[in-house]
Order: sequence, then structure tokens, then C-alpha cells
Amino acid sequence: MKIKFLLLPIITLIGLSCNNRTNDKLDVPDALSESDSYELYSKRSQINLVDALYADLAKKTPELDQLEKNILAMKKSKEDSLEKFQSFNQKNSTYYEDAIVMKKEIKDSLLRNKINAMILESSLKYKASIKVQQGLINKIDQQIVAINDLHIYLKIIKTLPLIEQYQRTHDKATVKPLEGYLKEVDKTLKLVDTITKK
Repeated sequence: MKIKFLLLPIITLIGLSCNNRTNDKLDVPDALSESDSYELYSKRSQINLVDALYADLAKKTPELDQLEKNILAMKKSKEDSLEKFQSFNQKNSTYYEDAIVMKKEIKDSLLRNKINAMILESSLKYKASIKVQQGLINKIDQQIVAINDLHIYLKIIKTLPLIEQYQRTHDKATVKPLEGYLKEVDKTLKLVDTITKK
């Protein structure tokens, strides 16, 4: 949890320092453009608008671009870093599982109980011997959760100003088509009303 509290101010600082640059620009991000190709693409693929806006912004902001590269590299290297231990652990776990199954074939109950105790003792020793590795993996998992939480937080704080700017600049443009359509509806209503009264 400490890592979360340490990363929060850093992410917020990145967010605030990048905000100064993005607010000066009145560019409409691709994700909010009125282009038909983007609209069709987004409807078909159920694109996440927060992610799309953030991706546009990250391309234009060096700090965010670097952060995204770091996160991507971190995700790729996790598998490499854990692979050796996971392979080692899997072999040990498989051995003990196979030994437990195999000992059931022993007909002599005294011998079966003796080997069962030996398997259990050895298995417990093994589990005790990998406590350091398990502790490190747990810590890695906790920190990755903290990074993921802060990454989502960053995406939202960076894109809220973009959507709010879009609302301010496009709000009035949505009124005229609605007013025009209402006139058509009123006209048709009057026509239907006139015809039904004849």
C-alpha cells in the first residue's frame, strides 16, 4: 500500500504538468472528431473513449509517452522474470502430486502411512524454502495492482479536461439540428391533425 501513496503524488504531478500543455491546444482529439471513419470504427469495436483520448494525448506528451513505454516494458519483463521460478515451482508441485497419487498403489497400510508422512514432511520443507520467492511475488503483485490503479486514475484525470472542453465547444452545435427536426415534427403533426379533422 505504501507504493500507492508514493506513486499517487508522482502521477498527479505528471498529470498537472501535462495539463498546462493540453489546455492551450484547441485540437479536437481523433477520438472526438466528427469523422465518419472513426465513428464506424468505434461502434464496431466498442472502443473505450477514455483509452482512445488518453492514447491520443500520450502520443503528443513526452512524459506520458515515456510512462506508457515503461508500463509496456514492465508487463513484458514480468513473464521473463517469473518464468524460472514458475518452472521450478511447477516441477516440485507436480512431483508431490504424482507421489501422493502413486503412494495409493501401496497395499501395505504401514508402508503407505510411512511414505505419506515422508511426502508430507518433504512438501512442507519445500514450501518453507520458497517463502522468500513467494513474498517477492506477492509484493510484485501488490505493486502492479497499485500501478494499474494509478494508471487508470491518471487516464481519467488527463482526459476529463478534454471531454469538458469538447462539451463546451460542441454543446451549441447540437441544438440547431434538434430545433430543425422539432419544426419538421410540428409541421407533420399539424398536417396529421388537419387531415383527421376533415
